[in-house]
Amino acid sequence: MKKRGMLLLLGCMFLGALGVLAAPWGAMADYVDEYTPSKTGEKYLLRKILNGQTLSIGLQRDAYTDKHYDKLSRLIVDSYNDWFFNAARHIEQSGREAEFADILPILRQGVRVQMSEQGSDVNFVFMPFKEVQWQCGRGAGGCYTLNEPIPHIYLPADTGLLKVLSLGRESKKRLGTHEIGHSLGFSDQYFQARSINSDVIYGSTEERDTIMQHAGHLTCDDADGMINLIDITRGTRRGGDHGWKTLCPKSQEYYIGGMSAGKGPYRITLSKDKGAVVLMTYEKGQKVASEVYPFATPQGPVQWQETPTRTTSKKDRFGRPVVAHGPNGETIYYAYLYDRVERVSVQNGLALNFVTQVNYLPKQRSGSLKDYKEMFFGQQGVVCLLKTRTFTKRGYASEYVESVNKPQISRYIKRGYDQRGQLVENVYEEPNAPQQKRQRTSLRSVAVQRGTVAVEQGINQQINRQMEANRQSELVNKLDQWTQRTLQGFSRQGK
Repeated sequence: MKKRGMLLLLGCMFLGALGVLAAPWGAMADYVDEYTPSKTGEKYLLRKILNGQTLSIGLQRDAYTDKHYDKLSRLIVDSYNDWFFNAARHIEQSGREAEFADILPILRQGVRVQMSEQGSDVNFVFMPFKEVQWQCGRGAGGCYTLNEPIPHIYLPADTGLLKVLSLGRESKKRLGTHEIGHSLGFSDQYFQARSINSDVIYGSTEERDTIMQHAGHLTCDDADGMINLIDITRGTRRGGDHGWKTLCPKSQEYYIGGMSAGKGPYRITLSKDKGAVVLMTYEKGQKVASEVYPFATPQGPVQWQETPTRTTSKKDRFGRPVVAHGPNGETIYYAYLYDRVERVSVQNGLALNFVTQVNYLPKQRSGSLKDYKEMFFGQQGVVCLLKTRTFTKRGYASEYVESVNKPQISRYIKRGYDQRGQLVENVYEEPNAPQQKRQRTSLRSVAVQRGTVAVEQGINQQINRQMEANRQSELVNKLDQWTQRTLQGFSRQGK
């Protein structure tokens, strides 16, 4: 899939994995600013709507839109309002008006929209389906972009081929409602993107369908999402510490402060300079602690192996470990988001390794990413990164990056293999290796020193070359060993 700015994250997929359920809702990964709550949702349109402002929406003029301008304008306005009316309808049908009395007037009122050729909040562009594929990426039926001065929503003008490829499931209305969901602040829920563009805290856990995945219309799960997104934006803790039960009658989901009660208590991220791991603890939807663990960076080389689990001391409601201990007293914390599992091992106030593993659903298209694992760790005074990826019907590849916590990396290795395990790509780079200094001698002593200098230079160069050859061989061998262990781990999980 081609990547153009944020398109990979915000495209609406219609090919592959049809019928696979996902969690009901999620906020965009950058919707909530953990350190500046006042900036929550500032990149998206829900905050402006909640403030009672009118949305300025542009509809690009061309031969197609001129002919269908009124119809397309109505589709856009109706789709924005549908998000609000859908939530109000489900509240009313459940008989819980009193519980949501604070937001029902907002939901019933809907959205004030001013249409023009050029909007200041978001612009809609309708184009031939083939151009949408070029703009948004192969497999996308439309997309929402943040990589322009004004966000754009690209949608197909012709839907004949789109309906055929999607088995009749896609339409301009459904696609438009999905992309409008992004402009409000909702993340994707289909499995190719949900681990990438969803906030790790604000979302659901149950496996259900939603228009942000492949549902053909807004559902009770989307109503849950709208209520949660409003609460997050306004800083409301609906139901206090007890939270509130979903509007979906067949679901047991509870939300506390916009967070699913079934999510684990931890969120793990890298610091901005990648020199430390930040562990945030949540209780009942509210962050209660944040600890920073700098990476341990011993001068000597370390073994490339994540800390093995000896005992598990705490599990979540699904039986997954959230706190465990290693063989040497290390404490291991776990965090979960859809297909992604993260764990950090700490000891004596330092992070020993930070591991992220993603196991995607099988039966994807040929060449797509199947499994992914990465580990940050310290050695020889710097932070390093290992990555292993497997592809559907295309083999696997591993990478080693040294000094990821520095402005420039000091070493890079990539090893790619085909399905039969044959090496097909071998890259070894030292971007910051110093150039060999030239020996300088005076003319008066050159005759005396020539022989000695030449011998010393030859010996030093030979030693340096041998040391570097040994180091390169050591790193490549360790990378191959890490790769094989990782592949075995993927295999054990039935991949």
